[in-house]
Amino acid sequence: MPWYILHQTLIIAFAAYLGKFSLGPVIKPLQLLLMPFTDCFTCDEVIESFTLTRFIFGLKLSRRKNTLN
Repeated sequence: MPWYILHQTLIIAFAAYLGKFSLGPVIKPLQLLLMPFTDCFTCDEVIESFTLTRFIFGLKLSRRKNTLN
């Protein structure tokens, strides 16, 4: 769920930021793909770490632990 909420905002923010630079027709799209992906991954880890942010983003309040039997 956090990825769904964050990805569009991050893409627009990075596009506005990268628009200032003349990086070429290959580098700019690659950065526009990689930057939001890495930031969504990082933000997702942070969001899932705290109860308040889990609540704000509509996640279950308790994280299930994976157990191997």
